[in-house]
Amino acid sequence: VRQMMYAQYGDSIYTSGMKVYTSLVAADQAAAYKSLRKGIMDYERRQVYRGPEKFVDLPASGQKEIDEAVDEALAEHPDNGDVISAVVLEASAKEVTAVRANGEAFEISGEGLKPAQSGLAAKAPPNIKIRRGAVIRVARTPKNTWEITQLPEVEGAFIAMDPRTGAITALVGGFDFGKNKFNHVSQAWRQPGSSFKPFIYSAALEKGFTPATVVNDAPLVFDAAANGGQPWDPKNFDGGFEGPMPLRNALMKSKNLVTLRVLQSIGAPYAQDWVTKFGFDKDKHPANLPMGLGAGSVTPMQMAVGYSVFANGGY
Repeated sequence: VRQMMYAQYGDSIYTSGMKVYTSLVAADQAAAYKSLRKGIMDYERRQVYRGPEKFVDLPASGQKEIDEAVDEALAEHPDNGDVISAVVLEASAKEVTAVRANGEAFEISGEGLKPAQSGLAAKAPPNIKIRRGAVIRVARTPKNTWEITQLPEVEGAFIAMDPRTGAITALVGGFDFGKNKFNHVSQAWRQPGSSFKPFIYSAALEKGFTPATVVNDAPLVFDAAANGGQPWDPKNFDGGFEGPMPLRNALMKSKNLVTLRVLQSIGAPYAQDWVTKFGFDKDKHPANLPMGLGAGSVTPMQMAVGYSVFANGGY
């Protein structure tokens, strides 16, 4: 919103007292933010522990000196929402004592040590070893205990839209705006994969296919000339083939080979033009067969808009 306002009115937006009304619903936005962060942190919990963010030399004694060293270390590693930074005071395989920027010291034990088990092992390499002076991340568990975690390297996006009006009710562009200003909802171009198939099937319906049209789910091989340089023998996700089946079953089972035969039949240039009606960019979906399996590029915003056309009866 700020970027759009700035593009239109320049610096005056900061001083002229303008009010901007958006379609965001505060409760939906808060739930989306929380949900996205939870999803990313749940994923992060299953990743290998990459080690502390930094190591500082803590004085052996003198509370004031220790406090100053902790404050200095954590000033460069601020809390990230509910992912808190802390400095380790003592560490063993069974318990870690750490202190937060507000001076609160706490113990982590049992389940809370599990995500960082490799950093507590006796033979842990120096760069991942959790020891006195290590700057680590912690988070509260549902049981209100602490667990060791780490800032995620993966990113995410969340968009919620009312298909009847196009009103965006929630939009979260990434894990944390303070950490990364990139808006993954509108700026991140990614391959949609099989989620793109419904747009290809809708093009086929327009060309006279019906949900009952039978198409063969059988192997296809494209030689180097047909595929622009390299031979290609596409497979289904499960590696098998089920023979002739109605289009509706093929879409339900996400059959790659049926999708490619359908696309061959209607012509890739036709499908390329057709998907622009859903809001996709023509130049991001080259008119070739891999387009049918989602090899082009879309943003999460485009996917929400595209699917809302189905939900809204074609508009």
